[in-house]
Amino acid sequence: MGWIINLMREYKAVKHTVIGGVILFATYIILILCGCPLFFDYFEYPRYSGWCWGPKNGKGEWTVVYGKITEKVRHLKGAGMFGYKVMGKYVQIAQVNIDGSDNRVLSEIDAKVGGGVCDYSQKTGKVLFVTQATNPAAPGGRDLCLMNLDGSNKELLLNGSCTNAQFSPDGTKIALVACDMSERETSYLWLMDIKSRKVKCLCDVGKDGYDYWTWHPSGKYLITAIKGKYGGAVLIDLDGKIIVNDTPIASTPCFSPDGNYLVGYCNMFRIKRTMSEGKEKWTGERIIGPSGKSPEWSPCGRYIIEGWEGGVTIVDLLYGYTWISLTPGQELDEFGTEQARIALRGFRKWVQENDSAWWDKMIQKFPRR
Repeated sequence: MGWIINLMREYKAVKHTVIGGVILFATYIILILCGCPLFFDYFEYPRYSGWCWGPKNGKGEWTVVYGKITEKVRHLKGAGMFGYKVMGKYVQIAQVNIDGSDNRVLSEIDAKVGGGVCDYSQKTGKVLFVTQATNPAAPGGRDLCLMNLDGSNKELLLNGSCTNAQFSPDGTKIALVACDMSERETSYLWLMDIKSRKVKCLCDVGKDGYDYWTWHPSGKYLITAIKGKYGGAVLIDLDGKIIVNDTPIASTPCFSPDGNYLVGYCNMFRIKRTMSEGKEKWTGERIIGPSGKSPEWSPCGRYIIEGWEGGVTIVDLLYGYTWISLTPGQELDEFGTEQARIALRGFRKWVQENDSAWWDKMIQKFPRR
């Protein structure tokens, strides 16, 4: 009988061990599913989505407006690159002074649709914002919205196919690029009258021309790449008629306020306008200058902002030899700082030697303090 008693004792011990193991495993799974901090690290990953010049602050200085998408991320400890999971996100529009101070959130956008800032109108105080398409018939597309900086009075302007948009200098019109949802290989440059909401197509920019366009400061023309014209671009009027052939162009271009310079990604040109056989001709003299991704020349002509997914920076074309970060948490590497220094030195040297009238005018307007 003794062996039977020992067997029963061993059975109970195994049973208790198995039950204890199951309870422990179940507890572990429950803690994992509940996101217990013992097993997870939590952090936020910000990405910046669009930037432009905003309204003046109380000191009369220009500010910068930018979009920020922040993902809430959870990481399972010890799981390496496979342990990351996005738990949610929130989208904000923020404003900052040109020295990086007073960085504040103005509004928050529906996190389900994400989005990015396209442009701000100095005339109307409105901001253009793109979001992921809400139309099920346009998966992967983008909606174009118009609203105040605080997020109020939001209006849907275009559903499902917009990639970028800019206000006209007088704030009455919007130029935008939208793709053909039936093809997705072709994009068109459109013009919208804000008051009437009437839209007309100006030209076909083809597959690769969606970010090769911008308004001329006069508001009478747009410069754009056009399908079938590679290595150059055209100046068109507000009916899509070509005014000047083969103008200089760069990706994500922006004119200086006086229209004499054009800056884009990795390129800066001085525009020379001449007449030949009764036709106006534009040529671009390439110069060294600040030319990061999606550069935006300030309305006063003194600054250029640029950026990427990791943050937004600013350079002063007149004084100093470095760039300044405008977004929190952005680290400026030594290579980028040195490149900014080289670009600023090259730009100032070229302008002083070749466009002294511009330089003298700017120095008089903004004397060193």
